[in-house]
Amino acid sequence: MKRYCVVVAGGTGNRMNSAVPKQFLLLNGKPIVLHTLERLLEFDPQLNLILVLPEKEFNTWKKIRDDFSFTHSVQVIAGGNTRFQSVSNGLSLVPENCSVGVHDAARPLLTKELLERCFLGAEKNGNAIPVMPLNDSLREISETGNRQVDRSAFVSVQTPQCFQSTILKEHSNRKKVLRSQMMLLFWKLLVNQYIWLKEKNGTSKLHTRKIS
Repeated sequence: MKRYCVVVAGGTGNRMNSAVPKQFLLLNGKPIVLHTLERLLEFDPQLNLILVLPEKEFNTWKKIRDDFSFTHSVQVIAGGNTRFQSVSNGLSLVPENCSVGVHDAARPLLTKELLERCFLGAEKNGNAIPVMPLNDSLREISETGNRQVDRSAFVSVQTPQCFQSTILKEHSNRKKVLRSQMMLLFWKLLVNQYIWLKEKNGTSKLHTRKIS
């Protein structure tokens, strides 16, 4: 089964107080998005990569590719106004009968083990999602007050979220379905199999503000 990965790179850098979108910030002298793509290719050199970018950043990606001599083929497509639309645009380039991961460009801390478990899980069971336990206290807030909730009943959803493409595209192509309903459909797909992660193996997104 062929493998694809839709890498969503629509961040603006606002949470890092940066004029440069976080996926293009340098980490050890190299843009974060490039670290992410290289990690994916270390896992599977034959992985088909789809990079979803704001159209205004196409030239930025071209310059990165040239400056760092990145020669692997990457399909690039413009994102939408929301993450949901951006993922849908990326999926339009994914064929039927393959496995596909959806991943954030700002999450370069991937391991081969995590990727293998997610893709194999999706290929075997239809889909697989990595999650982590929550360590923080949680409270539910309502109009009448707030209450403590049991954090053991919740998990933190990570990426890559992997699917058999035929299943995912079938739902994402239902254009008459409202966005909220579509997200519920995605969630119903996702819960088929959890990939439980130890904290050290998380794929945490980089969004910490720089301290001057």
